[in-house]
Amino acid sequence: MHNLRLSCLAVLILLTACGGSGGGGGGSNSGGSPNEPAPTTPFGLTTHPAAVATQFDDALGSGGAIQLTAVASGFTEPLLMLPIPASGGRHALLEKGGRLRILDSSFTLEGTLLDLSSQVVTSSEQGLLGAAFDPDIASNGYFYVYYSSARTGGRCAASPYPQCSRIVRYRLNGSAGNWLYSAVDPAADTPLLEVPQPFTNHNGGMIAFGPDDQLYIALGDGGSGGDPQGNGQNRTTLLGKILRIDPHGGTPYAIPADNPFVGATDGSRAEIWAWGLRNPWRFSFDRNALDNSGLWLADVGQGTWEEIDRITRGGNYGWNLREGSSPYNGGSGDNLIDPVWQYGRNEGQSVTGGYVYRGAAMPALAGHYLYGDFVSGRIWALDTAGGENRQLLDSGLNISAFGEDAAGELYVVDFAGQLLRIDTSGGSAPTAPPTLSATGLFTDLSPLQPVDGLVEYDINVPLWSDGTVKRRWFGLPAGADITFSSNGAWQLPPGSVIVKEFAIAEDARTPSQLRKLETRVLFHAERGWIGFTYRWNNAQSEATLVEAGASEQLSLTRSDGSSFTRQYDYPSSAQCRSCHTRAAGFLLGLRTRQINRNFDFATVTDNQLRSYNHVGLFDINIGSASQYAAAAPITGNASVALRARDYLDANCAHCHQPGGTTGSSLDLRAVVTNAAMNAIDVAPTAGDLGIIDARIIAAGSKERSVLWERMRRSDPAQGRMPPLASHAVDDEAVSVVGSWIDGL
Repeated sequence: MHNLRLSCLAVLILLTACGGSGGGGGGSNSGGSPNEPAPTTPFGLTTHPAAVATQFDDALGSGGAIQLTAVASGFTEPLLMLPIPASGGRHALLEKGGRLRILDSSFTLEGTLLDLSSQVVTSSEQGLLGAAFDPDIASNGYFYVYYSSARTGGRCAASPYPQCSRIVRYRLNGSAGNWLYSAVDPAADTPLLEVPQPFTNHNGGMIAFGPDDQLYIALGDGGSGGDPQGNGQNRTTLLGKILRIDPHGGTPYAIPADNPFVGATDGSRAEIWAWGLRNPWRFSFDRNALDNSGLWLADVGQGTWEEIDRITRGGNYGWNLREGSSPYNGGSGDNLIDPVWQYGRNEGQSVTGGYVYRGAAMPALAGHYLYGDFVSGRIWALDTAGGENRQLLDSGLNISAFGEDAAGELYVVDFAGQLLRIDTSGGSAPTAPPTLSATGLFTDLSPLQPVDGLVEYDINVPLWSDGTVKRRWFGLPAGADITFSSNGAWQLPPGSVIVKEFAIAEDARTPSQLRKLETRVLFHAERGWIGFTYRWNNAQSEATLVEAGASEQLSLTRSDGSSFTRQYDYPSSAQCRSCHTRAAGFLLGLRTRQINRNFDFATVTDNQLRSYNHVGLFDINIGSASQYAAAAPITGNASVALRARDYLDANCAHCHQPGGTTGSSLDLRAVVTNAAMNAIDVAPTAGDLGIIDARIIAAGSKERSVLWERMRRSDPAQGRMPPLASHAVDDEAVSVVGSWIDGL
């Protein structure tokens, strides 16, 4: 899907591919020792920490210029909502796994219209990706779906690959004047088009009827990364294109006579309407446009730009000669059409297309194209007349699609399973405190003195951050406690805050002399967790909010006295959500396996779990800390298998797990078996980095393992993992993970 999709997805799908099959690692992983002191040892905490009140509460709690109102929930990976014409106000909601659900006019679930679960392939960005209802459904009962299929049961007959994309037609039960919305036989399909898919990502998948009653189809470039087959600029293939067909005029369809390449003698496919697209994730027609010139489309980027395009007949949108308006790999071409708007990775990582607003409830947004980002959760409004773009809300959701009802009001489809209506809030856009001192988190910045109630903590396996040294704190609002989980992330209520300081020894010969670089804050607003970065000044006296991300070249000295420079990145708020994902529970360090360790509480060293439980920080009495597993530090004495799996858990699993932002089937959590990771001896789907006979993890051969090779690279543009905010190789982890792979 979203590059599910994602450039984040294209980049991330493969990039953190890690895992194994067979022995070693898995659910019984118990890593390091909890180090629980004897019962007679004094506790690190003796009283429940004071409530923490910050300046984020008033600034961020109310939302923004719009608000989201939940109207339905309980779905499984929903990807689309659309109205059903002539149905009494019904809506359809599409689930990636293969079900087309029916909601009544009040968005109450009526049932399942079509269940293709047995036919749909859902690995990576495959699935039931699109649906459209015929403009003449009142008389013919037709509706159409786009889904990914394997080469079985007569499907994908023309595909040289294991999978294809299918566009098929179904008919409602009943008859004209009495159509029923009961379950349609999944075998009663009329195939229109099958498109071979060389890889499992970049499937596109949107289908919709235009104002000309023709069916438009969005297809990605075929997948992997960088369009290795050159499909975007090849008009002899349907991949990387918008197609336009007439599903009524022929068998299985007709090609409209005014399509731009009808009669072409160079092999161009006559179905093509526009080309040069990477992974179009949702397009729509402006309902006020009298013709098909009002086609707006979001195209997911490779690694730099996410773009919004206004699609015109025969237009070439540049991929893979260009990404957005910038050359890609030195490419150039004539008559390439620039995006109407583009944004960089500091704002989001996987654009989700929306609609031009033509409803009545939000007149200030009339004529604005509303769209969002799957990873960052941000929603923007682009003025279709003046070109001004402004952020409306940081939603905290994984936005897989927008929906438009019959009245022109707009909705957000959250991949986590809910449907929300976009309403006006009547308030102004939220603003974060501009400086660290203004946050209310510290009474003094030099030396750093946290307010009463902020609890300092440490974890067993930190996320690799280019050798920086970190301090961590958390705080809770009045009357709150932590919802405990033995294997997953802990849940902290709205009003909670997580703080992390990053510092570095600029001279390795004096490791205790640290320069503070940044302090990151995660605040739990009413609408979800929001991240902020505060960059320290050279005097180390204040840290200032980084609005859109930043970077600098650090001048560093090695232990032998030699000097070098290294890029250091300060993430934007949107980039924080690249790691703090919904699937990971947003909080990466506050979980039992990570916290189960000793900590110096200044007056005494104690096990953190033991201390927290003693003062009633949890919603339950968790008992003895020794009964819980502890993650194994990469430099510890645990087995190579445990250290490797726990490192991959801490550095990769926030994206690569069920429901993660990559859309892949990889599961890099330490609590699953090697076989359940779906990585060992599995071929990569987003590029092989030039490795012969590559596997995500090749058992017994780290040199054939894409995972290991990505860890060894320092440039994110060349496949470095992690792909954000890291420009240095973790040599210790490369060695440990490599040894584990060789021993599989």
